[in-house]
This record gives sequence, C-alpha cells and structure tokens, in this order.
Amino acid sequence: SFTDKSQEERVELLSKMVNTTEKGDLTPLYRAAQGGFTRVAELLIGSKADVEAVRSDTGRGPLIAAARNGHCSMVRRRVLLLQMGGGFRV
Repeated sequence: SFTDKSQEERVELLSKMVNTTEKGDLTPLYRAAQGGFTRVAELLIGSKADVEAVRSDTGRGPLIAAARNGHCSMVRRRVLLLQMGGGFRV
C-alpha cells in the first residue's frame, strides 16, 4: 500500500500522478499542502502540477489548505505562492 512505501517512493508515485484527482477534485498538490509536505509540494509544482486547481466543494486551493491546517512554515516560505507566480484562490 501507499503508506508502506518510503518517502522517495511516495514522491515518485505522486509525481507520476501529478494532476490526477480524487473525490472533490483534490489533487496531489492540494493533499501535500494540506499535510504540510513542503518538499512534495515543490516537486509536484516542478512537475507541472496545476496550481490553480481548487476543491469543487469549497473552491479553495493548495495555499489556503496549508494555512487552514496550520502549516505556517510552508505559507511563510511561500513555497506555493512564489512558485505559482503569485496566483492562488482564497
């Protein structure tokens, strides 16, 4: 299963599925931001993740997911904001 894999194996799998979605239009980038996985978010963005993708039920994007889940270091570092070219939805 996914949870049995090493961090590197997880990143590789996520990078291959960079813009896939699950219920609610959640993308790997959204999940990485939600979980505070800064390095994974950087890799996904570098792999052309859709940084404008938002949840279908809330309209919120990855930067807001990071902030709402208390991942202040990710927001402070502006990993998502800067690499998105400043574009994000609130």
